[in-house]
Amino acid sequence: MLRKIFSKILFSSIICSLIFLILLAFGWGSFSNWIENDEYKETRQFTATPLEILNQYSKLNQNGIIPFEEAQKRAKEAVLSLRYKENNYYWLADLQGHLIAHPFKPELAGKTLTVKTLNGKLFSEEVAEIAKTKGEGFLRYRWTKPGSDKIAEKISYVKIFPKWGWIVGAGVYLDDVEATKRKAFGYIAGIAALMITFAAIFVKLTSSFLKPLKTATNTLKKLAENDNEPNKRIEIEGDDEIGELAKWFNVFMDKTIEKHTSALMEKQKTLQLTKDELAEFNEKLGESAESYRLLIAQLPDMVAVHKDGRILYCNQAFIEASQREIEEILDSEITGFFEEKGKESLLQKTIATLEGKDVPNYELVMESKSGQRRQLLVKGAAIDYDGAPAFLMLFKDVTEHKALESQLAQAQKLESIG
Repeated sequence: MLRKIFSKILFSSIICSLIFLILLAFGWGSFSNWIENDEYKETRQFTATPLEILNQYSKLNQNGIIPFEEAQKRAKEAVLSLRYKENNYYWLADLQGHLIAHPFKPELAGKTLTVKTLNGKLFSEEVAEIAKTKGEGFLRYRWTKPGSDKIAEKISYVKIFPKWGWIVGAGVYLDDVEATKRKAFGYIAGIAALMITFAAIFVKLTSSFLKPLKTATNTLKKLAENDNEPNKRIEIEGDDEIGELAKWFNVFMDKTIEKHTSALMEKQKTLQLTKDELAEFNEKLGESAESYRLLIAQLPDMVAVHKDGRILYCNQAFIEASQREIEEILDSEITGFFEEKGKESLLQKTIATLEGKDVPNYELVMESKSGQRRQLLVKGAAIDYDGAPAFLMLFKDVTEHKALESQLAQAQKLESIG
């Protein structure tokens, strides 16, 4: 029997290793394509942040907060300062394909690039064509890598910002993609090597473990075949688990001679109790999880999610505080719920957060439909909402706290006078 166990373990280890190697050999092509497609998808998503920055500065201009030229200047500086995936960058062009700005080659601003894409078209022509006909799309070309003279193939995703007639471009070098593939292959090959090594070690250890188990099996077999030898014991010495097994089996045999029936009954009761306790615990755990979900759904603080300044979602606390119906709130401007003097602060804090800056909590005054004013402490964060970038805002009502602070200050002032 033990020889059969060893054969099964050896056979299973070999089969598992072979299956893994076969899957690795045949599946690498698909995995490689998946990595490349993922890079395309990521590159498309990277344009969301600079486009949101352009949109926020455009709103500042439309609201009369900053002049048009200043809005474009500050937006350009913000976009050019952004980096993603280590040293990758953004560039801007106009609808004629002329570069507006490039972070590493500022001397190209206003020029038409003569470099050709892999479609055989001029870079500037294809960029302008994509923006005018489709609004967004990919192109492939060869370009110098940042910080070196090396020229490498690159894919870029371009998308138009219609309000200003600007085109935002983000790209990734294909040799970086190949490096990612090699790194992934190295990890997988390393895992395969470890699996084969562990399988060999496991088989070797199994062989050494089965030897004393064979001795124990033979002893038990003799006990089963001859009921007249109750004093038969497993003769195995050692400090490992198998030695411990033999030792305590022998002790068990000594006690079983006297208390075999009572021991079995007690064990049956213990097992039944454990089963009942686990069932009760699982039922209570389910109740706790449901209560927790209900608590999350009824957060007392106000929450709103907006994109491009328009509200996508708000919780019940926000609806009640604004004294509006949900239909009036959704798709409305987030700034429309606050005092005029706080709107600029809200937009600027949103932009700063999108640019990756550490923005501390700040205060706004909310005006309800009936004119009721609430002083709020605000915290915002960039999030992914239904697969698209958005902005989450958490509002904590500190109206009563502020009133108490004012009363305390007034009392202290009167006390100092009196």
